[in-house]
Formats: sequence, C-alpha cells, structure tokens
Amino acid sequence: MPRVFYGEEITKNELNVSKLSDDDLIQLMEKYKEKLQRYSLFLNEEKERVERKTLLIHLEQVRRKHLNK
Repeated sequence: MPRVFYGEEITKNELNVSKLSDDDLIQLMEKYKEKLQRYSLFLNEEKERVERKTLLIHLEQVRRKHLNK
C-alpha cells in the first residue's frame, strides 16, 4: 500500500525512479534529504512554540490557583 502524504498518494508513475541514472538518483536523494531537513527544522520550531505556549498557560493556571487560596 502506498504511503499517503498530505492526502495524496505517491505512486510509481508519479516518481518513476527506475528510468533514472545513478547520478540522477543521487541528486534526487540529496534533494529529498534536504527537503526532509527543512521540514524537520520547521516542525521542531513549531513544537517549541507550542510547548512554550502550554507552559505559559500552565504557569498562569498555577498562579491563579495560588491566588485563590
């Protein structure tokens, strides 16, 4: 079963690597490795932003709880 990315299936027809030369395969692999690194960086940065927001919310909840005592 093909993997699904963003609601689209990657099929053999869309990325026909069997007809590519060895050099083309190397270049294509480098391209997708770089793309993966960019996505990883973006996702890590987004994760940090979300963690920071949840920490701020938690700290505010703790502060309010102590004020209500």
